[in-house]
Amino acid sequence: MYQIIICEDDPAQNAYIKRSIEQIDLPIPVHVYSYMHSEEILTSDIDKTISTIFLMDIVLDKENGIEKARQLHDQFMHSVVIFISAYLEKVTDIYEANHCYFIYKPELNMRLQKALMKAITILQSMQKVLSIRSGSKQKVIPIKNIAMIERVKRYSYIHTETEVIRVTESLEELFSSLSASFHQCHRSYLINFEHVKEMQRTDFLTDTGLLVPISRAYSKEIQQAFQSYLIHQFY
Repeated sequence: MYQIIICEDDPAQNAYIKRSIEQIDLPIPVHVYSYMHSEEILTSDIDKTISTIFLMDIVLDKENGIEKARQLHDQFMHSVVIFISAYLEKVTDIYEANHCYFIYKPELNMRLQKALMKAITILQSMQKVLSIRSGSKQKVIPIKNIAMIERVKRYSYIHTETEVIRVTESLEELFSSLSASFHQCHRSYLINFEHVKEMQRTDFLTDTGLLVPISRAYSKEIQQAFQSYLIHQFY
């Protein structure tokens, strides 16, 4: 079971979005909740362990929807945010918070199903794990937590948000078990686009502060792949 939480302070818009969601034939069962203000969500008894899709208006009465989305995202175990707004000039502001889609309100009917399907795909990938043996221990790593993987001689080093894990599997063996956000940017490196903060000419900077090199052999292909990834983050 997944849940969709609407945060929209216009009662008519709130009801319209809820009806529009309920008319979409989604591939998984969902429960739809609607709230006027984010504080109602934070103080409710809603289950924060269930995979959650937030539909957040950017401009809320007396609230910054982007800042509130960031707070809600941190409170829920697995969540993604879809921003909605009637103001296109607000589009650039959404990059201040993690999100998977932006919907311009006049295009709601055209964009909503695609946005929800993308959110579901992301939530499903969050639940994927990599099971590997490191020394004498068997480890289970959420794939979304891996920023990059580096190959040095006979070992691969998996860099997560909190630790570095050494394994014997090759990059090719690991790559086959990863999500579509992983790409090879060097013969010795795999990068997770979900953790890229900045792409430079010769390397990636991750949100964990790592510099991951881009080799000439992979430069053109990786640039195209990253541009495609960025485009799909918006549409």
